[in-house]
Amino acid sequence: MKEAKLTIGIISIVLSLIIFLQSGISFIYYSGGLFGYIISFCFLIAGIIGIVTHKSNEKNGSYIAAVIFAIGTFVGFFYAGDFFIFKLWALVSSVFGIIFYMTSSTRQQFNIKDIISISGFAIVIFMFYIFTNY
Repeated sequence: MKEAKLTIGIISIVLSLIIFLQSGISFIYYSGGLFGYIISFCFLIAGIIGIVTHKSNEKNGSYIAAVIFAIGTFVGFFYAGDFFIFKLWALVSSVFGIIFYMTSSTRQQFNIKDIISISGFAIVIFMFYIFTNY
């Protein structure tokens, strides 16, 4: 799972730049873009932690990255307001956080079925949230 942590770390840094630009555009027109900056910062910090600790056998780096992704998820779901794209980034943050949490577990091998089932569960929760709030 070391490759997964490295890959997700790189992807989250690239996504943090995209989220940062989207937040800047939405901040110009609306005041809700401020929380996008917080989500972007969470993606950036967790991505850096994921890259730095991807070779380590310690669980602390994965736990910290998972907690930072969870903070990004919380901000995206509860403070993004009417911005659907920030809620979508919160879903991505939750999936990344779950994967980092799974890599910190005592099990050494994970199947693609594990990742798909956790991602599917996160998508179902996201869809339930969207349909109950609109």
